[in-house]
Amino acid sequence: MIAHANQRTVAEPSIRFEGIGLHCGKLISLRLLPAPENSGIVFVRTDLEPNVKVRAKARNVTDTKLATSLKEGAASIGTVEHLMSALCACGVDNVVIEIGGPEVPIMDGSAQPFITLLRDCGLAEQDAAKKFYRILKPIEVSMDNGLRKAALLPAARPCWEMRLDFAETIIRTTPQHLVFEFTSRQAYVANIARARTFGFVRDLELMFSNKRALGGSLENAVVLTDNDVLNEEGLRQPDEFVAHKLLDAIGDCYIDGHLIIGRYVGELPGHELNNRLMCALLDDPSTYEVTQADSGLPDFGALQATPIGAQLQI
Repeated sequence: MIAHANQRTVAEPSIRFEGIGLHCGKLISLRLLPAPENSGIVFVRTDLEPNVKVRAKARNVTDTKLATSLKEGAASIGTVEHLMSALCACGVDNVVIEIGGPEVPIMDGSAQPFITLLRDCGLAEQDAAKKFYRILKPIEVSMDNGLRKAALLPAARPCWEMRLDFAETIIRTTPQHLVFEFTSRQAYVANIARARTFGFVRDLELMFSNKRALGGSLENAVVLTDNDVLNEEGLRQPDEFVAHKLLDAIGDCYIDGHLIIGRYVGELPGHELNNRLMCALLDDPSTYEVTQADSGLPDFGALQATPIGAQLQI
């Protein structure tokens, strides 16, 4: 554990890469740029003229169907949760994200490509102290008559707990309960970062008709029948399904760019419930404090860049 932490941004602009948007199906470019302290996480739609900024804020979340989408003014940015999760794990407070389309590229369906991108451009420490949301008392939201829940509880350090309940599908054969103590970026990379998004073949027709998952494939998602995994390589880890749901929750709860010092507990949550939880928290100042924490912080990892093409150590 480290005793204190300053804010971070990327040390230099990242390479510009392209990837498919999971839902729009379009090829989209993305690049990370350094940003001043206390400026937060800001997306810039470079395909619009003039360019339009969309800030990562809980109040700017406007769509949570199968992904978390932000909107500010007339511009929107979809599927931000995997990138937000990686930014959280690396302790990035301030960054400009240039994006050439309406959606963050899905890459391989996990957060690992974004972790690699952040390592390649390196991280720079800034003069201002980090700010955190420290949970002071429990807060919970629920849906579907309490079947689905998400809560934040006071705790000395960040901890994430996720429960699923897929009793009649292939997911039933895998672990559906995961507790992740966020002690370091290393722990995140080893246990969470590589877990991919997943979906069922039986749901594809409805998603296509609603113009969703147009860019989905076996290259960027785990695709399932009720009783089988269609990806030839199988799962990356035995708990990949519940680990990915936890990955999503970390990204959804980092939407304001402040790590939560507390315990998140989710039972069958989704993006909508995670955003409801964050909005409920911000609506009740008695439940949290914005603090410059001096204990219970994860080790966000080294600041120096890893040379592009070098073997990454996790």
